[in-house]
Amino acid sequence: MFTDELAVTRAAAWAWYQRGSGSEPKPASEFGLTRTHHRVPNPTRYKLEAERSRSSTSDHGSHLLDSYEIDSISRHLERYIERVNNGDLVDLASTDLVGKTQLANDLSTGIVPLSSRSKLTGKVGLMLIFKKKKAVDMNCTMKLNTATQSL
Repeated sequence: MFTDELAVTRAAAWAWYQRGSGSEPKPASEFGLTRTHHRVPNPTRYKLEAERSRSSTSDHGSHLLDSYEIDSISRHLERYIERVNNGDLVDLASTDLVGKTQLANDLSTGIVPLSSRSKLTGKVGLMLIFKKKKAVDMNCTMKLNTATQSL
């Protein structure tokens, strides 16, 4: 019985070998040429950033923000200012100013100092990969000249 199984196995292996096991190379085309496609992978974004930083001449001073962050913050700040200042007049009113003598002195001199403080928060992209929360404090001081009606 063992020899019969061995003979069947040999016959199956021989038939499989004669028909082609699939591991042989495919026959060549009519002209004897085969095309192989070798795709060269594109460099990663990290590699491109590293090459740019190595090849560029930059000052080696210590900066808190890189140029991309500065550009991004300034664009966000400009958009914020445009959105807030859409041409409307700002009405200033305060109940705290009624009993203040400093306001009366400023009005009598013709120059009223105005100051405001605001905080702009948002997300900034770092190297086009990470997003980081950033906040910018804006302090604005103006002097209003009541005689010439100018700032």
